[in-house]
Amino acid sequence: SSDGAHLVQLAPGGVLRNFDAVSGELKWELPGDEELLHSFAVSPDGKESAGARGRVVAFYDLRTARPSELTGFSGDAHIVSYLSGGKLLLVFEDRRVGVWDRDSGQRVRWIGTCDEAAYGFDVSADERWALGSTNDGEVWVLDLSTGETRVIWQDDVVLPLSPNFHPDSRTVGMGASDGVVRLIDIFDGTVRELRGPRDEVPDVSFSGDGRWLAASSEDGTVRVWDVSTGEPRWRAVAATSEGTEGVRTQGGWTALGPQAPSGADGWPEAVASAAISDTSIVVGYRQGVVERIDASGARDPLRFADVPAPSASSIVPGPARTGAVGLGH
Repeated sequence: SSDGAHLVQLAPGGVLRNFDAVSGELKWELPGDEELLHSFAVSPDGKESAGARGRVVAFYDLRTARPSELTGFSGDAHIVSYLSGGKLLLVFEDRRVGVWDRDSGQRVRWIGTCDEAAYGFDVSADERWALGSTNDGEVWVLDLSTGETRVIWQDDVVLPLSPNFHPDSRTVGMGASDGVVRLIDIFDGTVRELRGPRDEVPDVSFSGDGRWLAASSEDGTVRVWDVSTGEPRWRAVAATSEGTEGVRTQGGWTALGPQAPSGADGWPEAVASAAISDTSIVVGYRQGVVERIDASGARDPLRFADVPAPSASSIVPGPARTGAVGLGH
């Protein structure tokens, strides 16, 4: 959450948990059901989460866990994002994108359509663009004022994974199935490649000031690059052998550590997510564990969750008051 009080986990089986982001105390837990949440976001004021589930967007008060729902969608709601300080919702309904008023629960307008369903999704800081990736190798941007969609990257072999906007609302950071991190300019199409990971890069994220790019890899490492120069600055090794999904660095978080942790390169311990500050890393693992380690690679006793399950977990972050950070999907 934006105030750093909550760390929200969408755990295996659709279980939703809310933790105290500083102490790690579990505040509440909601069981999953047959219609699992596809994605979720935390409101800008940090008071609620919104999750897409079937033809419903489910809201949960982060303090009380009190639920409410938004219905009336023309198809399944796959992705939801907040706009205008939380007053509006951007909802991806099958292959159409609509804007909904949060208070009235009414659709305000349709923005546009996309030929393929979106699997990665983000909205630029200036709220001018939406960004999505598809399983046929495309990354597209949608102009939220005109509804025009255009492809900015495409490959017949390499699968784009979880593209995210830089705070400049112009640069896109993207992981990929070939282990290469790419920076794409949405206006001139320029592509820069950042190399180092030896396996798939499921997720990337920019620090709040835009200086650093963090990427998690299935090779067991989390890496950080200087965005302006493309130089690698930091590497963390997985603390356990379980994998995770999602990287987020937001607000005032800094993605630069004092030094690369000592130890092996991490191969073949799969890490798919971590959120990085200059002193701490929060790593989520596929079996449901969320753990904090410091930048030297030492284990931290704080474990947010420990729920064995076969599928992936993801965390929605907020800037933490103690230097710890949270994860996002």
